[in-house]
Amino acid sequence: TISDTSGIRASGSGGDNYCVFMANVSDITVDKVDLNSTIGYTGWGIRIENSANNKNITIKNCKINGRYAGIYCRGGKDYTILNNDLKNTSNDNSRPGLYLTGIRPGVLPTGVQVSGNLFGFVSSSSQTALRVDDMDGLLIGDENVPLANIVIEDASGANSMSSSSDNAVIYLNAVSNVVVNNVDVSRSSAGRAGVGIWVENGGSASYRNLSILNCKMQQHDMGIYVSGGRDVTLQNNDLRYSAFYQERPHS
Repeated sequence: TISDTSGIRASGSGGDNYCVFMANVSDITVDKVDLNSTIGYTGWGIRIENSANNKNITIKNCKINGRYAGIYCRGGKDYTILNNDLKNTSNDNSRPGLYLTGIRPGVLPTGVQVSGNLFGFVSSSSQTALRVDDMDGLLIGDENVPLANIVIEDASGANSMSSSSDNAVIYLNAVSNVVVNNVDVSRSSAGRAGVGIWVENGGSASYRNLSILNCKMQQHDMGIYVSGGRDVTLQNNDLRYSAFYQERPHS
């Protein structure tokens, strides 16, 4: 039990240190833990480092505000990430609100089920809502996309990020067979800044089958950026008011 008065909210000082760190764990639930920073904008909320045989991790109803990064999950199978408050969190693309990497399917078809999480800027930096590395077969969509593995609801706050420079609301790296459908990652504040969706497949042709469909990416320096891979489909996206100059186009 970690009570709200335990003092854990004052942990994670010094930038890239963690409030909660777990390694090689299975059948774990983290529920309703308050990791909102009381020591300024610093630290990571929850970091999990698992091997291939670890499975069944649930993180739900937690508060992680005012942090460099929110929730980081690496390796293993079957993660459920539900209803966490990650507002005012994310320093850059490498420190997002939610970071999923190298997770494989077990019982869950793609290894993850994500929904109901809150992102966005209120008073502190919120650069990147979601980063996914080294995963396959994901469907990322809003609440109206059936069977989405990662749900970013229209009211999630992903359209109120303070992304700037090359920081993207959604950052995908080394992914194949991924569809992003009907997600709103527009910028809500005045002016243009940041990137809507960034796909970094390292210039490699081994990654393939990426589709970005029906998404809103308004008021960014750059709407969609895709590097590397094969068979990319970009259709019916709303990129109005995005693009700053020729090296930062709509897509």
